[in-house]
Amino acid sequence: MAPTASDKDHREDLIRWVATHIIPHEADVRRWLRKTLRSQSDADDVIQEAYCRLSELSDTSHIQSGRAYFFTIVRSIVIHGARREKVVAFDAIEDGELIDIQDEAPSPERVVDARLQLRRVLDAIAALPPAYRHVVEMRRIHGLSQKETARHLGITEKIVENNSLRGLRMIMKILSDGQPVATDPSHRDEPAIHAFH
Repeated sequence: MAPTASDKDHREDLIRWVATHIIPHEADVRRWLRKTLRSQSDADDVIQEAYCRLSELSDTSHIQSGRAYFFTIVRSIVIHGARREKVVAFDAIEDGELIDIQDEAPSPERVVDARLQLRRVLDAIAALPPAYRHVVEMRRIHGLSQKETARHLGITEKIVENNSLRGLRMIMKILSDGQPVATDPSHRDEPAIHAFH
C-alpha cells in the first residue's frame, strides 16, 4: 500500500521534530554512553536503536522535553541490553549517572507561583483607574500600537503614552507594596476610557 499524503506530512513533521528536539542532544547522550558502555560500537548500536524507536512515534505532542525523552529511550535500551547480555554494571546506571538529566518542564510549585504572580498582575491592572486600565490592557494585553490605541479610544497619542506610563508605574507600586494605590485626584479631568472589545 502506497503512503498517503497524510503519512508523508506526519513523516516530515516527525523529521523536523527530531531535528529540532533530539539531534541537538545526541552529543550529550553519546558522552553518557561512552562512560556507561564498553565500546563505541555498542554506543552506536544504542543510538541507532533509539532513532528507530523515535521513527515509530505516531505523535510527539505528549513529549515535553525532547532531551529527557531521548535519554529515557537510551537508558531503557541500555538497561534492556544489560539484562539480556550482562554487559553493563547496573551500579553505573543506578548510581545517578542520569541525575543531571532533568525534565525541562516547570515544577508544580513554579506553575502555582507563576499563576499567583499572574493573578496579582491582573488584580493590579483591575485596580487602576479606568483611563489607565484601558490603555494598559489595549497596549500590553491586546498588543495594540500607541496609534491604534489612540484611534480606538478617541484620544491623542500623548494621552495614551502618559496613561500607559502612569498605569505601569501604579502597577509596579501595587506589586511592590502589595496594596492598591489610590487614584491621584489631579487626573480626574482625563477622559473616561471605554473597554476594548
